[in-house]
Amino acid sequence: MTKLPNIILCIINKNTPELRAFLESVGYIYAGKGSERGSYLYCAHGNYYTTDNKPARGEFIVDCHGNEVMFKLVSTLTIDKPNEPLDTLTKAELLSIKKGIEDIRNRKTYKMEVGEGLTEFLNRIKKI
Repeated sequence: MTKLPNIILCIINKNTPELRAFLESVGYIYAGKGSERGSYLYCAHGNYYTTDNKPARGEFIVDCHGNEVMFKLVSTLTIDKPNEPLDTLTKAELLSIKKGIEDIRNRKTYKMEVGEGLTEFLNRIKKI
């Protein structure tokens, strides 16, 4: 299998056998140099790594926190097949994802506060 060159570097604060199997099934190669027990999975340039720290390489990284769906989507956006994982989505879903990625690239994202409910979060970001 050939290496998978992803457009956007991404990380998730989960490391499960299922996520590692997913990454390998879409073409990533495990390039870690030690234990597979790190608490994060990090995808970069066709490789994936396990780590206990977020990489500090100066490159923009999409932090998917614990959102496996977003991690799978971002990790499968590739240069040679940019729309492959998106083919099953509706036009509205596709536009929403594209807007979300643009917001991430432009650093226009917001985090929920500890203990904040979804309603409070949505009301707070409307004022921003």
